[in-house]
Amino acid sequence: MPKVEFRPFMVETAYDYLATILTATHERGFVQETFGVLAIEIILKSFVAKVSGNPGELDERYEVDKSHLPGRPGDLHNLKYLAQVLHPAVRTYLLDPADEQEIEEHQDTFKKSRYTYERTAPHSSSDAPHRLAAKLVCKTIYLYNHQGCDDPFVKSFDVNKLYFSVVQPYAMVRAQ
Repeated sequence: MPKVEFRPFMVETAYDYLATILTATHERGFVQETFGVLAIEIILKSFVAKVSGNPGELDERYEVDKSHLPGRPGDLHNLKYLAQVLHPAVRTYLLDPADEQEIEEHQDTFKKSRYTYERTAPHSSSDAPHRLAAKLVCKTIYLYNHQGCDDPFVKSFDVNKLYFSVVQPYAMVRAQ
């Protein structure tokens, strides 16, 4: 795994969208699906972003580094495109084949589902994006910790709590 550049405020922002989903008392599938996809988008972008303001501060600012994008940049809201531009080792670490399928299925959800009142909006929603968002937050924070990130949010984050409550809340026990 290559050394990654830390973008902790992006990861924290992605988690904020996820936490909004997980703590909402008013459940609206489309809103939650859109927030989940947005959290995924932010995590994927964090691996191709550069610091654009407040360097080294807790509220560091970022923008997509176009030098990481091949040729003419594609749609920066398209999850499939964002996954494709990741360093191959990072992509392999973050996404297994089932995750790649979710990325494929939800690649344009942010653009297509954010306005549920429009005639062309989908008629159903899924909770798969927020489970994938939780998985990506966990994997990113784990990687950051492993590579020495000293950001307070990253260092204090309980990866196991989120992972085992949202991503894999059930244990598999073999019958004797």
